[in-house]
Amino acid sequence: MEKQFITQSNRSIATQAAIGSVRAEGLNPSMKTIGYLKDYSDGRITSNQLYKLSLIEAKSILTQSLN
Repeated sequence: MEKQFITQSNRSIATQAAIGSVRAEGLNPSMKTIGYLKDYSDGRITSNQLYKLSLIEAKSILTQSLN
C-alpha cells in the first residue's frame, strides 16, 4: 500500500471542513481552538498535539460553564 503524505494544503482543507462542521451544528469554536487549527494547518503542531490541546480547551470551557 502506498503511504499518503499530508500536505499543508490537505491540512488547510481539513481544518476548514472541521470548523464548518462545528458551525453547521450551531456551535462556534473558541479563538484558542481556531489558533490551534491554524498551527496544525501550518505544520507547527502534529495531529496528536492538536487533539491534546483541543481536549484541554474543551475541558476548560466546560469547567467555566459549570462555575
